[in-house]
Amino acid sequence: MDKRSLIASLAQNDEDVAVLRSFLDKEQARSTKNIPTFTKFLTPAQAGMCENLARKLKITDYAFFGIDEEAERKICIFAPDYLEVDDLKEEALVLIRCTKSPKDSLTHRDYLGSLMGLGIVRETVGDIFVHENGADIVVLPEIKDFILTHFSRAGRKEISVEVITHSEINTGLSQGVIKTGSISSLRADCVIAEIWGMSRTLSKEAIDQGRFILNGYECKKPDKEIAEGDKLNLRGKGKAHFIEITGTSKKGKLRYKAEKFG
Repeated sequence: MDKRSLIASLAQNDEDVAVLRSFLDKEQARSTKNIPTFTKFLTPAQAGMCENLARKLKITDYAFFGIDEEAERKICIFAPDYLEVDDLKEEALVLIRCTKSPKDSLTHRDYLGSLMGLGIVRETVGDIFVHENGADIVVLPEIKDFILTHFSRAGRKEISVEVITHSEINTGLSQGVIKTGSISSLRADCVIAEIWGMSRTLSKEAIDQGRFILNGYECKKPDKEIAEGDKLNLRGKGKAHFIEITGTSKKGKLRYKAEKFG
């Protein structure tokens, strides 16, 4: 199958086609010019689609990166033969810290809405980690100077902005709560229902709506089996780390241990 046909088989709409073509353009530029290249930010669904394309074309020396391993939006880094992907991570993304007044309350929507109001396109902004002092925002280097110059208000509240190092990131996640219990199956819909205390019907709806992120990629398969060590993210509910299966109950159910955030 040629590349055009392969893209057509993976894409569901024109936006998907554009994302896949751009992904291949970056890989080709890396290969022909032997230079590092980077995509713009990809949603979990887009990253999964690009990963599928890369596997089918046997593309190597690339990685999806969003500073924090729990990040939803990530770029793809293509490394030339004289560099490792890890050598490029520091230059690939910039971390902006927004500091607010202690009396103000700002949400993810406030920060994102204000950035979009400045004319910044969504593909240049990664995850926004809201914390008690403000927010840490992951952006592409190309918009760093613009943000430092023009981003002074979020949700009509004044903020100050500065560049910080990757190691200084504050994801806003405090230590999680350990959950233990028993489940009849490791199916995604079953695990989600148990961890977040909802019915199987609602957990399936969340998966169908694209709200479930498994290990950084959108998962729309209710029967996907969850494994020890998996990272789960249910938009609107929080995140969780499925730590391990600890045994089997007398009724044959699986005893589990997980850490829940949010």
